[in-house]
Amino acid sequence: MKSFIVLVVIFCAIGLSECMTKDQRVELFVKMANECAAKEGASSADVDELVVHKPASSKGGKCIRACMAENIGMIKDNHVDIDSVANVAAMAFDGNPSKIQVAKDLANECADVTDDDRCEAAAKIMECGQNAAKTRGIITFDDL
Repeated sequence: MKSFIVLVVIFCAIGLSECMTKDQRVELFVKMANECAAKEGASSADVDELVVHKPASSKGGKCIRACMAENIGMIKDNHVDIDSVANVAAMAFDGNPSKIQVAKDLANECADVTDDDRCEAAAKIMECGQNAAKTRGIITFDDL
Protein backbone atom coordinates (compact mmCIF):
# COMPACT_ATOMS: atom_id res chain seq x y z
CA MET A 1 0.00 0.00 0.00
CA LYS A 2 1.39 3.35 -0.99
CA SER A 3 -0.65 5.39 1.43
CA PHE A 4 2.27 6.92 3.30
CA ILE A 5 5.15 8.93 1.95
CA VAL A 6 7.45 10.50 4.43
CA LEU A 7 8.95 13.75 3.18
CA VAL A 8 12.19 12.40 4.55
CA VAL A 9 11.91 9.48 2.18
CA ILE A 10 11.12 11.66 -0.79
CA PHE A 11 14.10 13.91 -0.26
CA CYS A 12 16.65 11.60 1.33
CA ALA A 13 16.06 7.98 0.45
CA ILE A 14 15.69 8.67 -3.24
CA GLY A 15 18.99 10.51 -3.21
CA LEU A 16 20.64 7.86 -1.09
CA SER A 17 19.46 5.18 -3.47
CA GLU A 18 22.51 5.73 -5.62
CA CYS A 19 24.93 4.73 -2.85
CA MET A 20 22.87 2.42 -0.64
CA THR A 21 21.10 -0.82 -1.36
CA LYS A 22 17.36 -1.09 -0.75
CA ASP A 23 18.04 -3.27 2.30
CA GLN A 24 20.42 -0.65 3.70
CA ARG A 25 17.87 2.12 3.17
CA VAL A 26 15.15 0.08 4.86
CA GLU A 27 17.49 -0.75 7.75
CA LEU A 28 18.36 2.93 8.25
CA PHE A 29 14.70 3.92 8.04
CA VAL A 30 13.67 1.28 10.62
CA LYS A 31 16.51 2.29 12.95
CA MET A 32 15.38 5.93 12.85
CA ALA A 33 11.77 4.87 13.40
CA ASN A 34 12.65 2.72 16.42
CA GLU A 35 14.73 5.50 17.97
CA CYS A 36 11.86 7.94 17.55
CA ALA A 37 9.35 5.39 18.85
CA ALA A 38 11.38 5.01 22.05
CA LYS A 39 11.63 8.79 22.43
CA GLU A 40 7.92 9.34 21.75
CA GLY A 41 6.62 6.40 23.77
CA ALA A 42 5.13 4.81 20.66
CA SER A 43 4.46 1.09 20.26
CA SER A 44 6.04 -1.49 18.00
CA ALA A 45 2.71 -1.58 16.16
CA ASP A 46 3.20 2.12 15.36
CA VAL A 47 6.63 1.35 13.90
CA ASP A 48 5.20 -1.59 11.95
CA GLU A 49 2.60 0.70 10.34
CA LEU A 50 5.32 3.09 9.30
CA VAL A 51 7.51 0.35 7.86
CA VAL A 52 4.67 -1.02 5.71
CA HIS A 53 3.70 2.52 4.64
CA LYS A 54 0.30 2.69 6.32
CA PRO A 55 -0.97 6.00 7.64
CA ALA A 56 -0.57 6.37 11.38
CA SER A 57 -3.58 5.04 13.22
CA SER A 58 -2.52 6.40 16.61
CA LYS A 59 -0.97 9.43 18.21
CA GLY A 60 2.25 7.45 18.73
CA GLY A 61 2.53 6.72 15.03
CA LYS A 62 2.03 10.36 14.14
CA CYS A 63 4.64 11.37 16.72
CA ILE A 64 7.20 8.96 15.24
CA ARG A 65 6.77 10.73 11.92
CA ALA A 66 7.10 14.14 13.59
CA CYS A 67 10.26 13.04 15.37
CA MET A 68 11.87 11.74 12.19
CA ALA A 69 11.07 14.89 10.20
CA GLU A 70 12.20 17.16 13.04
CA ASN A 71 15.44 15.24 13.50
CA ILE A 72 16.33 15.80 9.88
CA GLY A 73 15.17 19.41 10.14
CA MET A 74 12.48 19.19 7.52
CA ILE A 75 9.75 20.21 9.95
CA LYS A 76 10.29 23.05 12.39
CA ASP A 77 7.70 24.67 14.63
CA ASN A 78 4.97 22.48 13.09
CA HIS A 79 5.68 23.72 9.54
CA VAL A 80 7.74 22.54 6.61
CA ASP A 81 11.14 24.23 6.78
CA ILE A 82 11.63 25.04 3.09
CA ASP A 83 15.26 26.15 3.47
CA SER A 84 16.13 22.95 5.30
CA VAL A 85 14.32 20.89 2.67
CA ALA A 86 16.39 22.61 0.00
CA ASN A 87 19.60 21.91 1.94
CA VAL A 88 18.73 18.25 2.49
CA ALA A 89 17.77 17.91 -1.17
CA ALA A 90 21.06 19.48 -2.24
CA MET A 91 22.97 16.90 -0.21
CA ALA A 92 20.75 14.00 -1.20
CA PHE A 93 20.83 14.85 -4.89
CA ASP A 94 24.50 15.93 -5.18
CA GLY A 95 23.45 19.48 -6.01
CA ASN A 96 21.26 18.49 -8.98
CA PRO A 97 19.34 21.72 -9.60
CA SER A 98 16.26 20.12 -11.14
CA LYS A 99 15.82 17.64 -8.28
CA ILE A 100 16.42 20.36 -5.71
CA GLN A 101 13.75 22.46 -7.40
CA VAL A 102 11.26 19.59 -7.27
CA ALA A 103 11.95 19.20 -3.55
CA LYS A 104 11.41 22.94 -3.04
CA ASP A 105 8.21 22.81 -5.09
CA LEU A 106 6.86 19.98 -2.93
CA ALA A 107 7.82 21.82 0.25
CA ASN A 108 6.24 25.04 -0.98
CA GLU A 109 3.04 23.22 -1.85
CA CYS A 110 2.80 22.07 1.76
CA ALA A 111 4.14 25.26 3.38
CA ASP A 112 0.78 26.35 4.76
CA VAL A 113 -0.09 22.95 6.22
CA THR A 114 0.21 22.89 10.01
CA ASP A 115 -1.52 22.10 13.29
CA ASP A 116 -1.03 23.27 16.87
CA ASP A 117 -0.10 19.69 17.77
CA ARG A 118 3.32 18.74 16.34
CA CYS A 119 2.29 15.13 15.70
CA GLU A 120 -0.88 16.14 13.88
CA ALA A 121 1.08 18.75 11.94
CA ALA A 122 3.55 16.10 10.78
CA ALA A 123 0.76 13.76 9.72
CA LYS A 124 -0.94 16.53 7.73
CA ILE A 125 2.33 17.68 6.14
CA MET A 126 3.23 14.15 5.12
CA GLU A 127 -0.21 13.57 3.63
CA CYS A 128 0.22 16.77 1.66
CA GLY A 129 3.68 15.62 0.52
CA GLN A 130 2.27 12.28 -0.54
CA ASN A 131 -0.45 13.91 -2.60
CA ALA A 132 1.94 16.45 -4.13
CA ALA A 133 4.41 13.71 -5.06
CA LYS A 134 1.70 11.53 -6.58
CA THR A 135 0.44 14.35 -8.77
CA ARG A 136 3.98 14.75 -10.10
CA GLY A 137 4.54 11.03 -10.64
CA ILE A 138 7.38 10.88 -8.09
CA ILE A 139 8.30 7.41 -6.91
CA THR A 140 7.35 6.27 -3.44
CA PHE A 141 9.34 4.42 -0.82
CA ASP A 142 7.86 1.16 -2.12
CA ASP A 143 9.50 1.81 -5.48
CA LEU A 144 13.00 2.38 -4.09
